Amino acid sequence: MQSAADPGDTKGRSTTRVALYVRYPSDHQREASIEDQLRLCREQARREKWNVVATYKDAGISGSSMILRPSIQMLLQDAQRDNSMW
Repeated sequence: MQSAADPGDTKGRSTTRVALYVRYPSDHQREASIEDQLRLCREQARREKWNVVATYKDAGISGSSMILRPSIQMLLQDAQRDNSMW
């Protein structure tokens, strides 16, 4: 998970904003694996009181290269471009 503290918090506490990224390779897992991964990530975010600002997923795509995964590329672009999200 990617996280960033919210500098606009005026109560002395920061809200950690996170983006969730999940994926599975087509030859090793099933579609439900993505939903299982998201559920676990959301549970962790809830326990930690993190604010989930975006979710990205690549289904059926190998993890051997980040270049070939469109959602991880979108996450990286969003993080660089949209500071208001983070």
